[in-house]
Amino acid sequence: MSFMDKFKKGASDVSKKAKDTVEINRLKMQVSNKEKEMNQLFIQIGQQAYELYQEHAAEQMGEGNVSRFTRIDELNEEVHQLKLEIANLNGQKQCSSCKEYVDVNIKFCSTCGNAFDEPTSHEPVEEVAASIETTVPCSNEACQSPVNEDEKFCGECGTAMQSERGE
Repeated sequence: MSFMDKFKKGASDVSKKAKDTVEINRLKMQVSNKEKEMNQLFIQIGQQAYELYQEHAAEQMGEGNVSRFTRIDELNEEVHQLKLEIANLNGQKQCSSCKEYVDVNIKFCSTCGNAFDEPTSHEPVEEVAASIETTVPCSNEACQSPVNEDEKFCGECGTAMQSERGE
């Protein structure tokens, strides 16, 4: 075999290897995509099973699954507590009605109008964003507190703000 024949054979082998590598990677990508789709379906099945568990159908789930669902409940509670700690550090509290986080010093939820039982004693947190937002005076003549334009209710008196904006 001459040098040129060896060179041609080597180039041909390299070309075949490159084609094979491209084909292998294409097939691996397809496998990966199919596995991701299967995992999404498994997640959906798991969520449906968890919803059944929450609806008190635990007896249909099997003992092993009930312990997993109980662990999910525990983790959900831990996540909730961590979010409340974050909100507290940000000078916020969570509305018990709509679950939105609002400024800790307001008396009424600015999203749903829910009254807070007692004001939380918390140092006001200065927020740069608050100074950027546009405010309007509360439509309640007796209150007139500044209310951000995107809020539906006054945080001080609970008056609905839609009527002033024609909503």
